[in-house]
Amino acid sequence: MEISRAVRDRSYDYVFRWTALVGLICLGAVVLWDFGFLSYLYVADTSQISAIITGIFLLLSLYCLYMLVAYSPELRTLNATIDGFEAGGELNIADNEVRVGNYVLPPRREVTQHLRDVMRKHRFDPEGSRETLVQSLSATLRARLRVGIITSDILYKLGLLGTVVGFIVMLGSITNLGEFEANTLQAAMRAMSGGMAISLLTTIAGLVCGTLLRVQFLLAEGLVGTIVQRTVRLTEVFIIPSLLKAKTGV
Repeated sequence: MEISRAVRDRSYDYVFRWTALVGLICLGAVVLWDFGFLSYLYVADTSQISAIITGIFLLLSLYCLYMLVAYSPELRTLNATIDGFEAGGELNIADNEVRVGNYVLPPRREVTQHLRDVMRKHRFDPEGSRETLVQSLSATLRARLRVGIITSDILYKLGLLGTVVGFIVMLGSITNLGEFEANTLQAAMRAMSGGMAISLLTTIAGLVCGTLLRVQFLLAEGLVGTIVQRTVRLTEVFIIPSLLKAKTGV
């Protein structure tokens, strides 16, 4: 029942979007493997930087999924609470729970703690601004996503590092060039082509993986933005009027 409601109120939409995006990425990877590009990437890149970039990309993609799954129940709590108010439910506050109609807000949710803080602040400072509390909630949720944004930039830098390594390999082959004999020139050309392969392949790997990782964490940022927006609506449209109503008895 809870899962079907979550599907209906679209609380897990961002998880489904991530799944669709990763499905397209996997499809593209299969096509590239079938054409031999991926196998060539890992064989030709003797520096192994492309393999490191791919490993980091996979780990952070799973972390992004974990954060989406962890934050989607927060959105589910907000949607269920708003639905409870719109259905005519009353706000009831006890020591251990916050209830709207028949729905009890889960006590360990970030949004539940935020709403408790809003109620506590309103009790002692009814005219005070609640902007700081909203900013605190937003900062708390976004703090766990910074690792993905930072890592996507690191992947770009690793791609550039591979470019530098490739050029060093190319220059090293020229430096070691002695007599202009056929065998010596062939060995130098092979080393130069290997250096060029490292340079180009690591650059491509860094750019592609960094961009795709950034897109995934933009989905997570979108989820956080939706949570904050729904929290503000719940607070200003339903919670505060309910507290004023309970205080004045009107």
